[in-house]
Amino acid sequence: MKSLWSNKNAKGLSGVDLVVYASRLIGAEARLVLWGGGNSSMKTFGKDHTGKKTHMLWIKGSGSDMRTIAPKNFTPLRLDELWPQGAETVD
Repeated sequence: MKSLWSNKNAKGLSGVDLVVYASRLIGAEARLVLWGGGNSSMKTFGKDHTGKKTHMLWIKGSGSDMRTIAPKNFTPLRLDELWPQGAETVD
């Protein structure tokens, strides 16, 4: 299968916009994903809802169509609250 990724189209994207771009590429290929199916997520460093910089995990909402997914279909979670205190982090 030929990759549809384009560095030109991805240039300037970051955070949730980058995972939206990647998810739409995967969702556009019916041989890979059924409508509403598929999982995608992204770990990144960004601002939470309070404006605090933190490690974030953006997760695709269940039932969202990867072919037409939008940023609003991803839920941001603060990794610091999900990772046990004192555990090693994986970058």
